[in-house]
Amino acid sequence: MIEARLNNFFNQLPSIHALVLGDLMVDRYSYVRHERMSPEAPVPVWDVAHRDSRLGGAGHVALNLKSLGCQVSLVGLVGQDADGTLLRNLMKEQQLDDQFIVSSPWRRTTLKHRIISQNTHLARLDEEDIQDADLLEEDLLKTALISAFKDVDVIIMQDYNKGVLSDPMIQLALSMARDRSIPVAVDPKKRNFFSYTEVALFKPNHKELCEAMNSLIPKNDYAGLHAMMLECKNRIKAHSILLTLSEEGILFQRDAVQGHIPAQPLEVIDVSGAGDTVIAVAACALAVNLPIDLIAALSNLAGGLACTQAGVCPVGHESLRIAAQQLPVSAQSAP
Repeated sequence: MIEARLNNFFNQLPSIHALVLGDLMVDRYSYVRHERMSPEAPVPVWDVAHRDSRLGGAGHVALNLKSLGCQVSLVGLVGQDADGTLLRNLMKEQQLDDQFIVSSPWRRTTLKHRIISQNTHLARLDEEDIQDADLLEEDLLKTALISAFKDVDVIIMQDYNKGVLSDPMIQLALSMARDRSIPVAVDPKKRNFFSYTEVALFKPNHKELCEAMNSLIPKNDYAGLHAMMLECKNRIKAHSILLTLSEEGILFQRDAVQGHIPAQPLEVIDVSGAGDTVIAVAACALAVNLPIDLIAALSNLAGGLACTQAGVCPVGHESLRIAAQQLPVSAQSAP
């Protein structure tokens, strides 16, 4: 049964049209090596070996969907600056359509600049404007969203609290999705955590859920976390919820089914962007009506695969399909 469902999932990926709405960013990497101390201060001098720029945030979610073989529409906001131009060029290089990307002369494109030596993060420098989109930007985003709503099978709302997913944008997207019976998967952040009501799938991580619910429960207290998940799920009237726990794997709930999928025994190099990969795979599995335990297991596996590479890297169709052949699935009925 599981093998047949997995085959159906992978075979249907090319027919899925996903719409991603959320915060775009450029992930920049400077790979450095240490050769000497500075004569100016007691600090090391880092020699830059090479630099790299990649799609981050909602752009990385879209890239994961593209790598899985899906059709993708992406709605987001960038500045009319060099990084905004770079982001559009990165999209074009990956054959992602930028027609629904709004450019603003009043906003900086979000940039995360990571300094890395031998697969170890030394520092991160952020350049960004995080206030909600102003009225003009919001109007342009609404127009782009309405234009992008065509033949869509699933919607992903990727929130990094960078201004795109204000409450008015959230409510418009949810209303349009309900009117068209399109399932919505959400990767939330704290600012508008409880605005995502009646969604098909809600995917916070451990830190996000604990902050929102004002309760600190350890990652290995599965019973306590399940109780908190249920309280959250009932509050926002979500159909299902996934809780990512990094090294502890993932918890899931839907109706009377809940369970835990352990983390995969893989070599973790970099956790950057793993959550983007998880929500991309979960949304695809949602679009083809997989059961929640299989959605959790596939998403958990994909997130683990993403952590085996340096920097934000998408997980491709074939690599996930091969890894899924040994997929353990474990669900238990809720008490």
